[in-house]
Amino acid sequence: QWIKAQEGDVDYVFKSDFWNAKFKHEVKSDSDGFMKINSSVLFGLAAMKLGAGRETKEDDIDFEAGIQIAKKSGDAVSKGDVLFTLYSSKEIKAEVIDSLVDAYEITNKKENFKVLLGEIN
Repeated sequence: QWIKAQEGDVDYVFKSDFWNAKFKHEVKSDSDGFMKINSSVLFGLAAMKLGAGRETKEDDIDFEAGIQIAKKSGDAVSKGDVLFTLYSSKEIKAEVIDSLVDAYEITNKKENFKVLLGEIN
């Protein structure tokens, strides 16, 4: 919706070659249950560490870096499902992956979550 509102090419971001990052790491569920995202801030900090943002104004941005979230809060997940994928042009360090341990959890019951952002008109 944001891309369309800015008259961008929405179809472009859905092409299979949209991201061509050299490195990727899939985080998979280790159990059945329901996805619960605890901290979008931790995801944002991890994306910055991957290169998608800057810690200082002198830092370069890696336009291939980012996190693609496959399951949102409340979604049912099965053991082995991909929850999210990290992308970067540089090797993805274990410390970045580990920094997301508290960012999400798999719960045994579905919870109703409030929508914090509404639709863009």
